[in-house]
Amino acid sequence: MKVRILFALAALSAAVAPSQLLAAPRGLYLGADLSYVNEMEDCGAVYRLKGKPIDPFVLLKKEGGNLVRVRIWVDPTWTKYSNYADVLKTIRRAHAAGLQALLDFHYSDDWADGGKQLTPVAWAKLSTDGQVKALHDYTLDTLRKLDADKAMPEMVQVGNETNPELLGGKVPGPPINWERNARLLNAGIEAVQEAGRASSIAPRIMLHIAQPEYLLPWFDAATRAGVKSERMTNVSSTTPTTIARANSRNTRTGTSASRPKLAASVRPALRMAREALGAATASASSSGRTEASCQTRPVRNTL
Repeated sequence: MKVRILFALAALSAAVAPSQLLAAPRGLYLGADLSYVNEMEDCGAVYRLKGKPIDPFVLLKKEGGNLVRVRIWVDPTWTKYSNYADVLKTIRRAHAAGLQALLDFHYSDDWADGGKQLTPVAWAKLSTDGQVKALHDYTLDTLRKLDADKAMPEMVQVGNETNPELLGGKVPGPPINWERNARLLNAGIEAVQEAGRASSIAPRIMLHIAQPEYLLPWFDAATRAGVKSERMTNVSSTTPTTIARANSRNTRTGTSASRPKLAASVRPALRMAREALGAATASASSSGRTEASCQTRPVRNTL
């Protein structure tokens, strides 16, 4: 099985100094999304290196990785994975292997991505004010529980492939309501900051955009709307068709001269991330299919 390395440092704000970075090859966070590993092992998968069984977390560390991403869904009643208990297990495995953890909040009961940002059922009938509070409180509660369980992640991703509007439904849809979107994003950011102030670990905060070409237009709009700056950015590369529809409807590209400071500050690191593409890979093999689930629904290994 090929495991794509997550170049989880796609861009940095100007406020983050190089000396603050985790010691890593070329100053990058190198890692993989291992959210699926617990399920695959429950299905009987065995990860091997040169024919010998190996813990995939240990393998990632052995191959130079330093970060594990793990997704969490709000109330995934259709699966026993990617809930709190599964996430706790994954973070503990990452830490035991000497890896840092990046917790990826999908803010959905199922996949949230560039084609859809489906509101959790429990939040669906709430007003915008209610959803802002629910997102904040859920984020804060989750992190407090992890901290109490001695599994605080070193990094937190506020939303997954947030090219469309958070809790905004399917794409294509109406243009992003950036006043609402900024409130939701800031609610998540503020919750991470609040949890970090009471913990020995103050997680770094990451925002996640799919496809590098949409990074600057998205940050232009986010900056104008008042999304808190000084965040790291994770850019994943996926099938662009749906993402393109989301961005063509939901963002407007400004001129280079008019782009705000936050958008301009990510450009050098974006170039660095592009250079790292293709170089950051690792491989493992299993005794069976790793893209299939022993449940009724397929499991996707995506960034």
